[in-house]
Amino acid sequence: DDDDTADDDDDDDDDDDVSEDCADGVDNDGDNFADCDDQDCWSAAECTGDDDDSGDDDDSGDDDDSGDDDDDDSADDAEVYSVTARYTFTYYSDVQNGIELCQQHIEVAGDANFGFGVVPDGECNNCTGYLDFDEATVTDVSNPGSNPDDCDPATLDAAGANFGLALLLPTGGEAGGFGDFLALGLVDADTMSLQGLSLAADGGYTAADIETALADFDLEFTHAGYVRNTPDTLASESGLDQVADNAGGTSQWFGYWQIFKNPTDNLHEGSDMNGVYGGQSVWQITFGG
Repeated sequence: DDDDTADDDDDDDDDDDVSEDCADGVDNDGDNFADCDDQDCWSAAECTGDDDDSGDDDDSGDDDDSGDDDDDDSADDAEVYSVTARYTFTYYSDVQNGIELCQQHIEVAGDANFGFGVVPDGECNNCTGYLDFDEATVTDVSNPGSNPDDCDPATLDAAGANFGLALLLPTGGEAGGFGDFLALGLVDADTMSLQGLSLAADGGYTAADIETALADFDLEFTHAGYVRNTPDTLASESGLDQVADNAGGTSQWFGYWQIFKNPTDNLHEGSDMNGVYGGQSVWQITFGG
């Protein structure tokens, strides 16, 4: 019953308001982008001189400002955005009767890429996004001192049961993690429907199934999330490929997450992500039989 909330903090201003000086070479609004590299500037006069009106001056002809005709300055480079997530892991003392023991909250930051072909090694041709988290940023923010429902990390460590942390530490080495949740392949809802994908091997959890279920909570399904089934991951050790469907073809990325937004709070549309999203696992992990 682990879930996460992702905040892809590339600017979610989709209107034409220009919020900074677009020709002073300074990141005025503090979003790590300056001038015409900033989405807020794309509609400014200083940034619409090229033929794609996006401010990046890189789409065609000889307008790559490189002094030659190879038009190769950025067309092949996917734009990288920053993303933060908070994973919540619910531990049960009696899973059959739904008796919770505690909840563990872990935050992590990384990069987000969107578009076809952004997943490394070409292993997910249907994926339209990729979240790559940095294990160095993994932080357990559980605080049982102020919230008695939170897990005590020291207690989990002493019991050898810090499974949430293990899913966010890489395999191998002294950390001994599984690493499953350090990378997520994403398939947007439209592509998932078009390609006839499902999250479950038996054909369950199609895009239509998930959309219907989330609509009851006034939430909008935006993406399916996939984890990679490689040696030493929990996906491999638990036999995820026996219950989950893959992302198409011979892909080793298997269905794990349903990702959604509150359409009242997040007005962004598209196959990428921008703003605040929620995610929920469709599988329950059982350790120790």
